[in-house]
Formats: sequence, C-alpha cells, structure tokens
Amino acid sequence: MPVAGLDLVEVRGQRGDLGRLAARLISFGEFHPAQREGLVQDIGVLLLANRAHATASRAGELLGADAFKEVRGPVSLETFRSDDVVVLLDQLDDYLETASENLGLFKRPEDEKGIRDLLIAIRDASEALFKDLQRMLSVPGDSSQVEIEGYVPTSRLVEFEGRLGGYLASHEQLKKQGRYDPYVPTLLRNPRVVSVFQDLTLQKGVPNYSEIDPTPIVALVFPVFFGIMFGDLGHGLVLVAAGLVLRSRARYAYWGSLLLVLGASACTVGLLRGVAFGVQFSTPWGAGGPTSLLGSGLTAESISLILEVAVVIGAFHLTSGYALGLADRLRSGDYADALLERLPTLTMYVSAVPLGLAIVGNGISISGIFSSGADAPLLSQAGLKVTVGVLASVTAPVFVASIIVVAFGRPLFLFVSTRSPGAASRATASGLVEGLARPVELFVNTVSYVRLGVLMITTTILGSLVADVLSAGVVGYILAGFLNLAIIALEGVIVYVQDMRLQLYEWFSEFYTGSGRPFVPLVSGGPSFSLAFS
Repeated sequence: MPVAGLDLVEVRGQRGDLGRLAARLISFGEFHPAQREGLVQDIGVLLLANRAHATASRAGELLGADAFKEVRGPVSLETFRSDDVVVLLDQLDDYLETASENLGLFKRPEDEKGIRDLLIAIRDASEALFKDLQRMLSVPGDSSQVEIEGYVPTSRLVEFEGRLGGYLASHEQLKKQGRYDPYVPTLLRNPRVVSVFQDLTLQKGVPNYSEIDPTPIVALVFPVFFGIMFGDLGHGLVLVAAGLVLRSRARYAYWGSLLLVLGASACTVGLLRGVAFGVQFSTPWGAGGPTSLLGSGLTAESISLILEVAVVIGAFHLTSGYALGLADRLRSGDYADALLERLPTLTMYVSAVPLGLAIVGNGISISGIFSSGADAPLLSQAGLKVTVGVLASVTAPVFVASIIVVAFGRPLFLFVSTRSPGAASRATASGLVEGLARPVELFVNTVSYVRLGVLMITTTILGSLVADVLSAGVVGYILAGFLNLAIIALEGVIVYVQDMRLQLYEWFSEFYTGSGRPFVPLVSGGPSFSLAFS
C-alpha cells in the first residue's frame, strides 16, 4: 500500500529516565512526534534542547577560528555512541573542551583536518539533537513523568515495542483521517521503480492519510504518454544513454533514472511504429497503411484516427480520476460530497463520452439521433456493432439525470439536514451554475488530450524531414545528427512539460487534494555524524 498504515503510540517514562527514553525514540528511525492541539513542550525536554543548541553554537564558534580557514578535503564520518541523550551531550561537551584547550597544539595538516572534522560532527550532531528534542511535545499531567505521543508504521510496531520496552504505554492503529480530525502524517511506501515518479506527485502536495497515493498510476501512465508523444526508437536510445550517464553521478541520479524509464517507453513505441531517427524500418507486424497508428506515413485519414484515439485515451484517464475522487471521499467519510458531487460527475462523464460519439455518428446533429441506424464511430472500428440510436438511448438519460443530481442534490440535502430555506436557495443557485458548467468542463478536459496525438504527429513529421536530409550523403548524415539532437532536446522538453500538464492539472485536479503532511522521523545521522544509541 503506497500510503503506509500508522499507529498512534504513547510512550511514558519517569523524568529521571528522559535521556534514555529520548535516545530510544531517536534511534528507532521511524518515529514521528505528534503535534496535535493540547500537547506542550515539557520543561525537561526543553532544557535538553537548549543544552544541545548551546553545544552546537560553541562548536560553530571554534570552527570559525583562523586555524581551520585553510583546511581542505571532504569531511569524514564521526560516530558517537551512548544509550542516553544526557550522557551523549556530556560526551560532546567533553570533546569540545578538549579541542578548545588543545587547538594551538595541532600543526600538521592532517591533525588540523581531523579536529575540524570532529568539530563539524559535534556541531551537526548537536543541531540534530536540538531539532529532535524540540519536536517531542508531551501530554500535560503528572510532573513526575513525561508522556510523548507520536506515529510509527504499523508494519514496524512489534519492533518498536521491543525497542521501547516498558516505556510504551499504549498504541492504536489509525484507520482513516476525517476532514476535521487532527493531522496524521503520511508515509509513502512505493517500490523503487515507482518512487522515481514520487516527486511528480509531491509537486501537488503530500496525500493526506486517507487519500489514495496516485504515484503507482503516474509511474505507469506518465511513461506511456511520453512514449506516445515521443515515439522514436533512435531518440529513445539517446535518452537511455543519457540516463545511464547521469545515474553514474549521485547528484543527477534521479534525472538519470527518469530518463531511463522515459527513454525505454519511447523505444517501445518507436519499435512498434517501426521508426528510428525518423527513418522507417520493417517490423514483423507491419507498419503504415492509411488507417494505422504505426509507421511514419501520414494521411488525412490516419491523422484523424490518431486524434480520435488520443481523445479516447484521455477519456479513460479522466474516468480513472473521477473514480479515484469518489473513492477518496468514501474513504474519508464525506458521503454527501461522494454521492452528490463525485458520483454524478463520474456517471455524467461515463455517459457523456459515448453520447458524444453518437452525436458525431449522427453528423454532429441531435435531430433524429434516437432513431438513427448508423454505426457508432470508433465502436464499429473496434468490432462492436452498436448503432447511434441505441447508444444515444442508453446514455442520454444517464447524462441528464447526472446533471439534475449535480444541480439539485446538494440543495435538497442542505434543506433536509438544516431546514434552512436560505441556505438551500443559495445552494440551488450555485448548483444550477455547476450543472451547466460541468458538462463544458468535462468537454474541455477531454479535448486537451488531443495533444497526445498532435505531438505524435509532430514527432513523425520532424523525423521524416530529418530523414530526407540523409540523401545528401556524408554531409547529410552529419547534418541529420545535429538535427536529431536538436529535436531530442527541444521536443523532449515540450513532451515532458505537456505530459506533466496532463497528469498534474487535467488528471490530479479531479481527485487529488495534496493536503497532507509528510512523515518526518527523528534524525540520528547525517553526512558528518552518526548517533549510535545502544
């Protein structure tokens, strides 16, 4: 499950054990302190936090000494071991005192680097402890005890119980988060391949605890859309090569992984189409033809079919978005919005698409549509013998009923629940506007997916133009190489941006709130230090 299940836990210890309790919470690695209303900063925890801040400040002052201005080289990792935060702070203070008293004794470069690395580790470790301790809010009550609430993954609860021992006072598995409940952090658990696209999801915010994480769907659909718009075997191989190079460098590893996936998708579509760098090649399944989506040859008929298929793909994509919106509202317990807004929107769209096909099959006319015996477009090409009249008769009543529910469902609900004619009348005015605007919105959102076909056609045309240059001999090959690189760079960016728009704006807007807060565990390590709490 991408959104990991969490348990709300409460740990309790005597004030004299505060250092050991804090050490066990920090060392667990996946404990997120609660921040609900009513929790307070415990005076004992606050004193420890202030002490850690003072230690970090003194280490920073020593690092500012002239002795370290010329020291170069990467910082080595320092490990500090203890079973108690109080004892650990004592150790860090002792290290600082020793370093301060002996700064003038270090003359060799390697000695100066060693003491510099130690001071950096002490500063960073103290800052981490300060931030960790500040986040540990407690339940007000018995002054002889400290009670701290937080969240741990349900899958690690047994391990948490073993780590905390007698300090664990209670735990409760969280099923869902209602609209007005205290916040619950969101911990995403996506497989490695899927997590490449997690940053795209997070651009629209973190899903709340009850919300469905769309990242697995994005990880499937985003590369498919990219491959459709950028489908060329040669161009895809260039992206794969670039991805392998970037993955070898830690700083650009994310972009390298992303290019590998997108390039592989472009290669797959290019192979199906039988096109590499704009040049047509033979495939076992054949290519070309006036009504085929494959091949580099384009005709008026094939262009029309490409655009129609793009719209159908968009219709399926948007339908999944409306279905996810309905599921999210049901999961969060907002049944009024689910049944009066989300469900009729879904049925409206599911009926509007085939109704639109019926209107197209009737010559863009409503007159006589229910008695027409003409074959419904696209459905007949898919082998489904459905007439325009049958399609319209089935879908039109559902479409009209959905509009009525959107327009009058919520006003009726408000009147029944509140007995307020004023609130119901205001909701009716809003509902009428919504009922008229919603079909237009659905139409505009669907048409926007035409860009899938437009960019596929653009890729084909540009590739064909570059392929024609090859007839100029050696000069043509050199020129074609530069032109292909230009196409890959320019169109790759355009396709990526358009793909993001389809995902983040056209699709996400139908169901995704992104109103959650990330699960941020306490920190026990960093680039320069490691806290090894036994």
